[in-house]
This record gives sequence, structure tokens and C-alpha cells, in this order.
Amino acid sequence: MKPITIFNLQVNKKLLFLFSCSVLICVITAFKHEMWGDEAQAFLIARDSASFSDLFKNVRYEGHPSLWHLLIKLSIFFIPHFYVIQVLNVLAGIGIFTIIYFYSPFRLYQKFLIASSYFISYEWIIVSRCYAIGVFFLLLALVFNQRMQQESKYIFIAVALGLAINSSGHAMIVGVCLGAYLFLSEVNTRQLFLQLFSGKKLTGIFILALSLGLYLLQTYPPADRLGEEKVNHWNAPASHKLTYSLTNLTKGFFFIQRLQKEQPIWQNDMVVNKYSGQLTIAGKSASDIFYLLAGLICFILICVFFTRKQSLFFFTGATAMLFLGNYQSPYGLNLRHSGFYFLAFIIALWFDTKKTAPQKKMNFILGGILILQFISSLVIHVAEWKYQFSNAKETGRYLKENHFDTLKILGHFWQALPVIAYAETKNYVLVESGHLTSFIKMDTVQYNENLIASANPQRFAVEAKRSGADILLLTPADTIPSPESLGYVRLKAFNGQSIQYFEKYIVYKKVQAKAL
Repeated sequence: MKPITIFNLQVNKKLLFLFSCSVLICVITAFKHEMWGDEAQAFLIARDSASFSDLFKNVRYEGHPSLWHLLIKLSIFFIPHFYVIQVLNVLAGIGIFTIIYFYSPFRLYQKFLIASSYFISYEWIIVSRCYAIGVFFLLLALVFNQRMQQESKYIFIAVALGLAINSSGHAMIVGVCLGAYLFLSEVNTRQLFLQLFSGKKLTGIFILALSLGLYLLQTYPPADRLGEEKVNHWNAPASHKLTYSLTNLTKGFFFIQRLQKEQPIWQNDMVVNKYSGQLTIAGKSASDIFYLLAGLICFILICVFFTRKQSLFFFTGATAMLFLGNYQSPYGLNLRHSGFYFLAFIIALWFDTKKTAPQKKMNFILGGILILQFISSLVIHVAEWKYQFSNAKETGRYLKENHFDTLKILGHFWQALPVIAYAETKNYVLVESGHLTSFIKMDTVQYNENLIASANPQRFAVEAKRSGADILLLTPADTIPSPESLGYVRLKAFNGQSIQYFEKYIVYKKVQAKAL
């Protein structure tokens, strides 16, 4: 097949076709996806922070650096809508696909499967969080290293890695390891080592150090930072944390969902189900033991079949740092975080494939992982189209169309965030704190388990009276006294079956007193 030249790159029609398919699927599914609490939180912080200084203060409670929120804040000037984060994330996704298809050293079918993997095609691109931009900048550093020959490339590499470091904690870990690899992999003499401290390389090292310092400055938690994750993970016994960390290591390579209504599909593994969860061996669940063994075996097999020592050192180093960060973190780990184990593997194999073709056994392992990832990706994309993801978008549209977005709305915690974002309202009172705010500030005032409405039914009633709320945005789980006794009338319920099963809503409106 005759190649086509685009931007000095020779590509064939098959590659262009598969690239176009990946982009098309990404765009269509992204805008079909209904955004939920975690996605809305970042948008609302960016939208409702009074200034950039205020933005940085609010983000310090998030456990992430500010790059994603800063990009949203700047983009809102051009697209003042919740959809802006999907536009940003899709653009980052297209950048990721471009690098994978046109710059990576893999075979064509491997490029397609990597681009279609669960983490890249769904967790990082469809779900609009801070991870896609981090992955893009990590891969961009690889392109600079591959395509640029002059010493100035180290400045470009450092800038790309610096931006990745300031996107998320997991991108920071991979970025630091990648920076160490790119700056040190060719240093095998004393003279080459000394050259690190002069010219463009020294400038690059300075940029990386500055970026890491900015990351630490932004993510060091304020004194009043509080979260339930500290109770659930930080204070867990060492054996539980070790098992948990090994489980997530395995999920970084393969994870297959079951389609099941009223379940968060990304947590619904075919292996972890009611049968394996009930089966125990030496006090441990069968699923935990499976993940522990599978993760170790997969990791060992990958290490054995690397052909270059530098690739092995990067993979083991990045995996060890991610594992340590997972083990020591006070916050729990989700699948999107486990994906960075997969990313470290792909980057290490990129290095390994650069000069010599990988062994057949490594290709077999890579193929097996990619096929499992593809199946998982296929399941979640089908689910996005087959099932309603959440009731938040429909509820937000209802509030906006009936002009209730201009009234004072009372609701609580994560469930209400996407509704507030879709309704484009700023007149929202958080029941946990009683403050007029749209986002959750994870401090001791707003995040207090004793104040959550479901645990304290009277709280909603008290705040409804105190705030003078016009609209109550309740969930079916709320067990507050009858809203009718407080002077509210039920308008409509949005409780259809959804993947995000707890995002269901009942809207009440305050009855206006008749004029005398």
C-alpha cells in the first residue's frame, strides 16, 4: 500500500483509518457520557473561584495540583459551560491518539489495541478528569526525545514532563521516573555525567526540579484538610494495605467488567463477584488471592522478557514508586490510578522496541494484556450507549428549563454537583455546611460525617428553614422529615435506572405564601 506523507511522516491508509476510528469513537462516546460528581467538582471549583489566587487555595483540598483546574478556568472565558471540560479532555485524547499512531514504534494492530485499551479509551479520555492531559504530556516527552537530536531537546522534554507532573500525583511519579530515564540512560562515563550540570541539560534539570517543587507546594494539604479516605485506607492494617495495593497492581494490566444495572460498572469486576467474595482461603477472599498472585506473575513475566536493561530499570522503578505511593497514600485508589502501571509498561516497551524488536514471548504477553483491555473497553463503551449513566443531566436540564436555576437550591455532597453544573446555577447551599457554595471544600467544616443528611435527618430540615431555600434537591436515600410539612411541594422525581446508581433525585419547590 502506497504511503501518504503528512508533516514529514509517512503513513498508510490503514493507519489513517484506525486513527480516525479511535478519534470518532472517542468524540461520540465522550459527548454521550453524562458527567458525574468527580467531573463536576473540578469544573465548579474553576468556575466559582473568585480569582486565580482563590483557585489555587481551593485546589489544595483536592489532593491534585492545579493545572487541570487552571486550564478549565481559562477555557471558561471562551466556553462558559460544563461541556468545556469534555472539549478539553477530547482534545487531549486526540493528542494521545496522534502520538500512539504516528510516533510510537509498535506494530499497527498493537497501536490500535493500545489506543483502544480500557484506560486510554475510557478512564482517561471519556471521563473528564485531570489524567488525560498528564498522559498526553508524558507521551509528548517521548516524542521530543525521539524526534529531536540537538541538546535543546532536554528543555522541551523537561517542559512536557513538568506539565505532566503538575496534572496529577500518579503522572508526577511516572514523570519523575521518565525524566530520570531520559536524562540518565545514556550516561555511562564520568564525562557524560558532568555534562548533566552544564548547558541545556542543566536547564532541563532545573525545570524538572522547579516543577516538582510546584507540585509539592500545591498538594501539601492544609491543616483542616479532612476526608473519609484517611479512615478507610491510611489507618488500615499493613496486611490489608499490601493486599489492596497488589490488587490494584493487577488491575493495572487487566480488568473486565460485568454489565449489571444499578452498579458502578467500573467497580464491577467479573472476578470480584458475590461468589468469589464469599469464598475465603486462610481468611482472605478468593478474589484478593487471585489478584495478588496474578499481579506478581504478570509483573515478573514482563520483567523477564525485556531486552534492554534500561527499559527494565524504568519499568521496575516506576512500578515500585507507584506501588509505594499507593501503599502510603491516605486516599484510596481507583481504576484510573491503576492505569498508570499499564502506562509505565507501555513506555518501557516503547524504549525496548526502539532498537530491537521485542521477543515473541513479550509480544505474547503484550497481546494478552491488550486483548483483555480491549474487551474491557468494549464492555464500558457499550454500557455508555445501552444504559443511562446518571440522572443528573436530565435533572439539571429540568431545573434550567423551568427557571429554577435562578432560585436558591439546597442539596448535599457529591450527588448534587453534576446537577448544579448542568443547571448552570450558582445559587446553591450545601446542607453539610450551610454555606452558599457549589463545590465540596474538603475541610473540617464542609466534610463532616456527623452532618451528612442521611446520618442526621434533622439537618436538612434545619438548613431548609435557616437558608430559606426555594428548591430542595433530595435523593431517594434522604430520610428527612416530610418536606410537605416544611412548606414544600413535590414537583418531579428523576430516579431511572442508571450505572451511577446513587445519582437519583427528587425535586421539591417551596410553596409561596398567598398575598393578603
